[in-house]
Formats: sequence, structure tokens, C-alpha cells
Amino acid sequence: MATTFVDLLPGLHALADPAQRSDLARVAALVGLSTSAAHRAITAAIGQSPKSFETETRLQLGALLLVATEARVIDVASACGFANHETFTRAFSKRFGEPPRQWRARLAREFTPQQIRTTASISRCMTLYRR
Repeated sequence: MATTFVDLLPGLHALADPAQRSDLARVAALVGLSTSAAHRAITAAIGQSPKSFETETRLQLGALLLVATEARVIDVASACGFANHETFTRAFSKRFGEPPRQWRARLAREFTPQQIRTTASISRCMTLYRR
């Protein structure tokens, strides 16, 4: 039975993968637990539910893509695993306090392109390190 953070990494990786939607049953199978045990173990290990972790990770990726690329919001939403840009925009606005286009414009004014590229290159590692 998986209970350590390292044992949960395959499930966390599946939740963070924007290429596919991960249901809790699939995540539980990856870590060798029942769905309820996997939910409890992941919540205890990272301090948030698997669904919250999945959404937060995808929104952070979206935030990085918005400032590090010129991609359209609809393309960023798709790259982050959201079904449509409206869902992404609503979730992004709730999480970051402003819509994606406004957030992108504000950061472009506040930071140099080099600062944005550096932050984008290390942020996913830092997110995992903090956890």
C-alpha cells in the first residue's frame, strides 16, 4: 500500500499531465490504492484534493504559457487540458484575480522577457519542490 510522497508521484504526475484527463480511479490504480484511500493519501501529502491539485497545476502551466509565449488564450487553454477557453478563463480569473489577457498584459509591462523566460523554466520544478 502506497503511503509515502514518493509512492504517490505516479498519481501526481498523471493529475498534472495536461494531455489527458485523470479520474481518481486511474490515479488510485497507479499508486495501488482504492479511490478513497488514494484521495486521502494525496490530500494528506500535498494539502489539497486531487482535483484541486490537477486544476491548480494546469492553471499554473497556463499562466506560464501566457507570459512565455504569444499563443492565443484558446490555444493555451487547450494545451493545459481545459475543454474550452471559457472554462479556462473562468478558472484563471478566479485563481489569479484577472482574466488571462489582462494578466498577460500586466506581466509583460512589469517584467523583462529574460525574467519571464527564467521564471518559466524553473517554476514547475519549484512548485514540486515546495510540495
